[in-house]
Amino acid sequence: MDAFSKLDRFVTSNRRDSETEQEYIRQVAERCGLTPDEIETLTDAYDKYLFSPDPTPTDEEQTTIEKFVERAEAMSRDESLDEESMTLTTPPQESERVAEATPPTEATTETSDRQQATAEPESSPPTVSGPSHAGTDSVSFPLPNRIARPLSSGFESTFANRSDYWYLSVLAAFGAYVYYLGLGSYPLRTWDEGVYAEAAKNVLLEGAWLAPTVHYHGVHYTVFMEKPPGAFWLEALSMGVFGINEFGARFPSATAAILVGLVLYVFGRRLYDRRAGFLAGLVWLFGPYTFAGYNAGRFGGVEMLTVLVGLLFVYSTWRLATDEDPGRWYLFAGVFAAMAVMIKGFAAGVYVLIVLPLVARSAGRFLRPRFFATVGVTAVLALPWFVFMHLEYGDRFLETIFFQQVLGRTEGELATAGDPTFSWMHFPYIKAVPFFYDPWIFFLLPATVVLGLFAYRRHDVELGYDLAFLVWWAVSVFVFFLFTGNNSWYLLPSYVAGALLVGALFSETSRGTPVATKATLVGLVATLLFSTRLEPLSPFSIEWVWWMPGNVTEGLTYLFGLLTGAAFLLATPRVVAYLREHLHEDDSDIAVTAFSVFAIAVLMVGLIGATPPVMNQPPRFSDAKSLGLDLRQEVPETESVHFETGILEQTGSIFHVAFYSRRSHVQASMPEINGNERVKYAVVSMESLNRIDREHRVLGRYRITARTTGGGEPTVAFVEFD
Repeated sequence: MDAFSKLDRFVTSNRRDSETEQEYIRQVAERCGLTPDEIETLTDAYDKYLFSPDPTPTDEEQTTIEKFVERAEAMSRDESLDEESMTLTTPPQESERVAEATPPTEATTETSDRQQATAEPESSPPTVSGPSHAGTDSVSFPLPNRIARPLSSGFESTFANRSDYWYLSVLAAFGAYVYYLGLGSYPLRTWDEGVYAEAAKNVLLEGAWLAPTVHYHGVHYTVFMEKPPGAFWLEALSMGVFGINEFGARFPSATAAILVGLVLYVFGRRLYDRRAGFLAGLVWLFGPYTFAGYNAGRFGGVEMLTVLVGLLFVYSTWRLATDEDPGRWYLFAGVFAAMAVMIKGFAAGVYVLIVLPLVARSAGRFLRPRFFATVGVTAVLALPWFVFMHLEYGDRFLETIFFQQVLGRTEGELATAGDPTFSWMHFPYIKAVPFFYDPWIFFLLPATVVLGLFAYRRHDVELGYDLAFLVWWAVSVFVFFLFTGNNSWYLLPSYVAGALLVGALFSETSRGTPVATKATLVGLVATLLFSTRLEPLSPFSIEWVWWMPGNVTEGLTYLFGLLTGAAFLLATPRVVAYLREHLHEDDSDIAVTAFSVFAIAVLMVGLIGATPPVMNQPPRFSDAKSLGLDLRQEVPETESVHFETGILEQTGSIFHVAFYSRRSHVQASMPEINGNERVKYAVVSMESLNRIDREHRVLGRYRITARTTGGGEPTVAFVEFD
C-alpha cells in the first residue's frame, strides 16, 4: 500500500464528521510532535491525493506520511485504552457532571446539527476509535459510545454552546450597526415604501386591520388590495412602539435583514459547519443590494420580510426532507408558508419553486398524511383573509391581487425598466446583477467548483445533494425572474443561496485548505479585474448600468476592503495556530476573538463604509416630506386638501406625501378649485398657479418631479384660500 493510501485510510477511518480532513490531520500531527513544516507537507500531500488526477508522493511526502501514521496509530492504541479504562471506572452521574462542566470552545463543537442528529445512539457497542479533536490544545481518543446524544428536533436545539452565541452576537452587532443606525434619517420614497407605510399608518390610526386603506398615488382614498396585510400589521406594530415616522416604517424590514443573517448561520452550520454559517451571514449582511438596494434592508416594505419567512420555509422543508425524524418540521413548513403568503401574496410561490428538488429527493415524505396536514395549516392560516376580501369586494379583489399583480407583472403590463439585454426581458438583470452582488458574485463559481470537488473526491452523496440544491436555489430564481420579473429586488432570494455557497468556500479557506485557498484567490482576481466598483482602476471593469439609492464604497476604499479582507482570511490559519501555541487557552480565545472582530470591522469599512449607508435624497423625496409636514401643520384635521387633477403627471405618485400629512386628500379640477368656496386648501402645479382667480396666499413651493433625478425649479405650490 502506498503512502497516500495509508494516509487516506487512517484519516477516513478515524476522523469524526465534526472535522474536516485538514483539521483532523493538523490536530493529530501536532499531538504526535510533528514540526510545522512537516504538518504543512502532510496537509499539502493529502490535498494532492484528493485533487490531483495522478497523485504520486515525493520522497519527502512519503517519509512524513509514514512517520505520521506510525506515531498516530501508536498513540491511538495507548490513549484509547486509557479512555476506556476511565469510562468504565467513572460513575455515570459523575461523568455527566464532568461533561457539563467542561467549557465548550469552537474547536470542540465545530459540528453540524445534522451530524449530531444522526450520531450513533449511546447504546452502541464499545469499540476503539482513532484520534479526534477534544479541545483547543489536545487530542483525545473517545469511544463511539460516548458521543453526544442527538438534540431534540426544533429551533430550540440549534444553539448548543458558547461558540453559537459568540457567532450570533457578532452577526447581530454588525447587523444592528449597518441596518439600524441612521435608519430614520432620510425621507420615505415612493412607490412601494411610501404606499406600504401609508397603509400601515392607517391600520394603526383607523383600525383597518383586514382591509388597509391608502390614498392611492397620494390623492385617491381607497382600500389597498395589491398585497395581503401581513407586512402592514408588522409596520403598524412598529409604529405603535417607535412612532409614525421613517424609523417605525423601516424597523421590521431592517430587523428581517438581520434575522436572515442569523438564520443563515443556523442553515450554514447544519449544512457545513459553524464557521461556514457565520461567514454566510456576513456575506449576506455585507451584500451591496441587501444594505443599499431598493426595498431591501434599509427600506420599509414587504420584500425583506418575505425573504426572511421564505428562508424559514425553505429551511423547514429542507429539514423535513433530510432529517431522520422530521417531526415538527411539517408544522413549521406550513406556518412559514402561510406567513409568506400573508406578506407577499401569490408571488411567494417562488419559494415553492426553490424546494422542488427537496420534494423530488424525498417524495415519500411529501405523500404522508402529515404533509397534507401541513398544507391544511397553510390554508387555515392564509385563506380566511382571501375569502373575506373576495366576499367583501368581489371580483375587483381577484382582478387586482392576481390578474394585475401576478399575471400582469409577468406579461410586462406593469412598469418595466429600460435597457434590458434582450427585448423580451422587463429588467436588465444580466447587466445589473454583477453590481448588485459585487464582490460575492465573483466567488460563486469557484465556491461551486470546490464544493463539487469535495463531494466527488470524498464520495459524499449528501454534500453533493446539498450543493445541487443550493445551485438550483440561486439559478432557478434568477432564471424565473429573468423571464417574468420587472424589479431589481426580486433576486434577493438568490443572494441568500449565494451567501451559503460563498460562506462554505471562505470557511475552508480560513482553515488553510489549499484548493479552497486557490479558489478564493481566483475569485479575488476576478473581482479586481471585473468589479463595477473598481471601474476607475480596472480597464476590464463591467459597465455600470443600474444604480441603487444607497451609497456603496468604490475605488480605492473598496480596493482596500477587498485586499485587507482577503489578507485576513488567508492569514487566519497561521494567526490562529500562532495564538493557540503561544498563549494560555483563555488568553488565546480573547486574542482570536479580537482578531476576528477587527478583521470583520476592516472588511465592513471597505465594503460598506465607516458609517452605515447614506441614502441619496433628491428633492423629489425631501420636498415631498416637506409638503406633507406643511399640510399637517397648516390644514385643520376637519379639512381636506384638494390636489389639482393631472398634477400626478408632473409629480408622479406621491404616496409619501399622504403618509406625512395625515390629512384627507381629494382630487379637483381647476374650475372646481376656483368655483367652490368650500375648497380652503389646494396643491396645484406651478403652471396653474397664475390661473387661480380667488384670493389666496402661497404657503410653499416644492420640487416634486416624476423622475428621481429631477429637481431644480419648483413644480407644485401649496395654497390657502381666504
